[in-house]
Amino acid sequence: MPVPGSETVIKADYVMMAIGSHPEETVDALDLKKNRGRIAIDESGRTSRAKVFSGGDVAGTKGTVAFASRAGRNAAEAIVEFLTGKKKD
Repeated sequence: MPVPGSETVIKADYVMMAIGSHPEETVDALDLKKNRGRIAIDESGRTSRAKVFSGGDVAGTKGTVAFASRAGRNAAEAIVEFLTGKKKD
């Protein structure tokens, strides 16, 4: 659900968009560990590299919409925690 006034701009070196079930070739340049052709992540969306998070259908081991949605949300929450130092209540 959109939250009015919650928009923000964050400077980033890379932003990878994935539509489909496998990462783009440009992800290979980041040298991330993969699992079943997708980016390997932990339960919070962290990858094998520090400061790199992933979610959605490009990450994890399950190819379901439910898993992709949850992985994206987990990664977003982990990014907020990483940037602010505050854990979500």
